[in-house]
Order: sequence, then structure tokens, then C-alpha cells
Amino acid sequence: MAQLLDTQIFGKLEVGLSTSSISMTATSDGKLGIGTTTPVATYDIVGGEVVGIVTGNVNGTTTLNASSSNYFKYTATGNGTISFSGIVTDRAYFATLELTNGGAYTISWDSSIKWPGGISPTLVSSGTDILTFVSTDAGTNIRGTLSIADAR
Repeated sequence: MAQLLDTQIFGKLEVGLSTSSISMTATSDGKLGIGTTTPVATYDIVGGEVVGIVTGNVNGTTTLNASSSNYFKYTATGNGTISFSGIVTDRAYFATLELTNGGAYTISWDSSIKWPGGISPTLVSSGTDILTFVSTDAGTNIRGTLSIADAR
């Protein structure tokens, strides 16, 4: 049975489980870490992790902020360049971009985003493509792939 050993609004919380304990840390900026004293992500824990969806438009420079989410739902409304920010060291970061009408405009990708064979995907001009990304080196190299073309 779990016991509450220490509670604070911000700080460290230890939960005892038999002979083991789980270290939890909450920061003043709303990040919660389990098993780490330096959390890098925000969690809403009510039976599991909640991944927020960030929505927006691609038109000009568009930066997907890893500290905000790992799921982005964007619509292309003009030519643009997509990049990432906020990918931290010593963590694997996975992201999904649900991009609507990307092929209707010229979409460029930051040089840190690497595609299979070095060729960025062809996107649909009227419809939605699902792209996935992974980085294990703080965003120096972000591996991208077109996961679902013209998702319907």
C-alpha cells in the first residue's frame, strides 16, 4: 500500500511501495518528474500521461516547441519553413505532426530534419498527412518520416 511521506506544493514527494520508493519532483513552472529531480515535461496525471495537442498554421517560419507538446495539428495557409525548438539533452523526443494541405504550398524543413534518402516527402494539397519525428541528440538531428500519406 502506498504511503504519502512528504508533500509540498513544489518540491519532492516520496511514495513508498513495499521496500521501494518512487521519487517525484514538481517544479514551479508546472513540470512533474517521476524518477528524476530535473523534469523536462509537463504531465497531467489522472490515470496516465496526457499529451496536449498544439494547433496552428504553417505560413512563414513555424517552430514546433518540444517543451509544449509532442503532437502538433497544423494547417498550411502559405509557404513556410518548419523547425523544432526546446528538445532537451539526455532524452529521446518523439513528435507527430498532423499537417493539412501541406502540398498546396512550398513547405521547407529546417536542416536538422533528416528524411529517408535525404528527400523530404511529397505532401497532399487537399487533405492531411501524418509525419513523425524522433531526436536523441537534443535536436541536432531530427529523423522525420511520412507515416500516413493522405490520411482519411
